[in-house]
Order: sequence, then C-alpha cells, then structure tokens
Amino acid sequence: MVENHFSQLPIVDSDNILLGIVTTESITHALINFNVAPTELTVNDAVVKPRTIEVDEDLMELLDDFLNSASEAVLIVDKSKKLFGLITHHDITRYLQERAEYNILLGEIEKSMKDHIRFAYNSDIEPQSAELQQAIDNLNNNAGGLRIRAKTLINQLVTDKTLELTNDDVEKRLDVSFPARGKSIHLDKLTLSEFIQLIQNKDTWKILSPVFRTSKDGWIKMMNDVREIRNDFSHFRNNFSSEERYKVRFCADWYKSHQPLQNKGKDEAINADTQSVADSENADLNINRNINNLPTDNETSFEDQGSIEYKLPKEILAKIWTNSFSRIEKEVEISIENKYQPFVNFLLNELKDSTAIFETDIDFIEEIIRQPLPKAAREHTGWWTDYSAQSRQWLLAGWAVRSVSLTRQKISFYRWSYIINKGDTEQVNVWAQKLGITEERLLATINQVGAQSSLVSYYLNNPL
Repeated sequence: MVENHFSQLPIVDSDNILLGIVTTESITHALINFNVAPTELTVNDAVVKPRTIEVDEDLMELLDDFLNSASEAVLIVDKSKKLFGLITHHDITRYLQERAEYNILLGEIEKSMKDHIRFAYNSDIEPQSAELQQAIDNLNNNAGGLRIRAKTLINQLVTDKTLELTNDDVEKRLDVSFPARGKSIHLDKLTLSEFIQLIQNKDTWKILSPVFRTSKDGWIKMMNDVREIRNDFSHFRNNFSSEERYKVRFCADWYKSHQPLQNKGKDEAINADTQSVADSENADLNINRNINNLPTDNETSFEDQGSIEYKLPKEILAKIWTNSFSRIEKEVEISIENKYQPFVNFLLNELKDSTAIFETDIDFIEEIIRQPLPKAAREHTGWWTDYSAQSRQWLLAGWAVRSVSLTRQKISFYRWSYIINKGDTEQVNVWAQKLGITEERLLATINQVGAQSSLVSYYLNNPL
C-alpha cells in the first residue's frame, strides 16, 4: 500500500464478491489493539466493513456518504455485491475540480463573446445600443422563420400520414424547439448558439475580423466544437476526453489573446498611472458637471452632456441593496473590505464628479492596496465583473466595471451612481428636490442604505 500510495484496498473472493476493505486506519487500530508487530498482522486482523453504493445510485447520495462519515472511500457494487470499482475523496475532489474548471472556462468564453459583441455594436455600457437590439431582434425573426417552416412540414406530414394531431398539439411541440420570445431580449439572455450566430452576422464579422485575425470558417469550427462540449457538460452526458479538455482550454486562452480593442477613437479612456483623470482637458469622456446639473437618479442611471446613459443591471442593484442589511455578510467580508478599502478611498476621494470613465491597470490597483491581487484577477474577467465580495466594494463607492482586458492587464470603470454628501447642505437640498422627498427623509434613507444616489432611489421605490 505504501509503495503504490494506496490508502485502502478492497478484499474480494475468487468471484470478485466484496468481503471487506483494509485501510491505513484499520491497520493502525489493529496494531494498537492486538499489540503485535506489523509483520505478524494478517489481512483478516485489519479488514473492516466498507461503505458501499450500487452502480445506479445518484451521485448526490455518494457525496452525502462522504460528508456524513469518516470513510475515505466508497466501494461500487451490484446487487450481488460484486465489486465494480472504488471512489475516494481524491476522486471526488478531482471530479468536482474538473467540472468547476470547465464551468469557469465556459463562462469566460461566453463572457468574451459578449464583450466582442458589445464592442462591435458600440454597446459596452448599459443600456444596449439600438444597433445591438436590432441585431438580436433579427435573430428572433430568423427563429420565427424556422418555426413557420417547421410547422409547414409537420402539417404536411400530418396530412400525408393522416395523423391525429391538432393545431394546439403542433404549437406545443414547436414551443419546445422554437419558444416564443418578445423583442426586448437582452444580450445576457441569449444562448451560446445565438452568440455564435450574432458574431457570424456579416456586419459583426466585418468589425471583429481584425480582432480575431483568423478565418471565419476556422472560428465557426472552434465555436461549434465548444458548443457541443458545453451541451454534454450541461447534461452530464459523459466524462471529458483529453481532446475535449484541450479544445475548451484552447478556446478560453485564444479569447484572452484576442480581446476587443478598448478604444475606438471616440471613447479614449484615461490611464490612471500617467495622467490625472479629473484634471485631463483632452479626455473625451471627462465630462464637467456641477451639483445643479446633476440628473434625477432614476434607480440606476445618469446621463452626461453628450447624452450617454450609464446603468447598472437591476439584479446587481437589488443584490447591493439587499446585502446592505446583511450583518452576516458584513462579518464574513470584513477582511475583504479592509483589503480593498484603500482602492475604495481612491475612487471616493481622488476621482471628481466630472469623471465618468476611469481606466487603470492591475499593477496600479496593487500599488494602492499595497498587496497583490489574487491570481484570478489577472486570469479571469469574471473576478472583476461578477457580483462578489470584492466587486461590491467599488459598487458601493459608485463605480462599476466597464471592460476588462487581460491581455493589457487593464480595467475600465464607469460611474453608475453619485455619493451624496449628507454633510453638504446644498447637496442634500438638491437631491431631496430631485427625488421628490423631504431633506429629513433623504438623510434618514442615507443612514439606512448608504449614500449612493442610485441605491437611495432604488430603496425609495422598493421599501422593505
């Protein structure tokens, strides 16, 4: 066992019927209780009854067995107790690790595709541009056309074969493959197949071709392979082969080195480590504002003088609002809050109200917090864009992530909310008027949910 790094060995008879198991723990107990030398110990002295599970048992039952016992292995048997295999803690950990890795990689691939689509349609900040919405609507129209053709074929088959199938039956079956959808579908609600279709669009590909620098047929081949692997992954159809692992990892790495350009001329951002964002006179998005020109904060948005509207998805806003009342989460995140507090202070104190867009690099953020960021911050866009303990800190400071370039190690933020200074009488008066409430109620609300203007507005419209 030591030579082969086994921590347990099953004991079977000549017909492979399970008799028991010997483990390092059972050997130790036998040595102690029999008080004999290891050379005098027999298999029979150390054999114990194993935990078993049948081959058709649910995986969750197996996990429960591990969680609720000290056993390091579960043996797989049939109804006659014939041994089929053995699963250890290590096997379970590797299996879950593999699935978690693929889940992350597939998520990164979809996130990268969405970033490219937003880039192609000038829609990197909410809400979606009219051009992007039209492209999505056209996808729906294509699906509608396929539904019509499918219905025609089904009706022809019903007529030819004299089948008893009503129109309602046909519509129900069509709903499975061609679900009816409204036209206000958000990019985030599309499937991987629809992302692929959208990028294949002639106008989209024309813009992304210089970014991808590969043939359209080659890109389609890569993405169709990933789509099939993802479908198998989602339905637990089989274990991943080495070739499938290679394809998913290659695709995720490929997108990291083929990210959309961060700027397209008119959206030139500002680099924090070479230029002061608030003082730049030439920055296109460095918009001058004063308190009297601030817009009414309609739950999630504000507009600059160039009529560019910035929004935070309402589901994220709801999470921030809900978590503002969670003592448990605050206790859990206290170390996270302390770590990123210097960066939050920078966002609150160094960036003026005239700043709408702020781009920096990861090294600059590490300099501010005076410690390294996790490895995932340099390798996974989701570390920045997903709602998490760390992202909540800059969200509460009124900033959200606009875009991430892992190749350039650049992060772009946009202001989604203002911070109301309750000690400034003029600000309190102006915001109370804009929100249509008394100054007393505004101050009470700030004390309850925080000083973010969007959060105050959201709370007023969604009281507990």
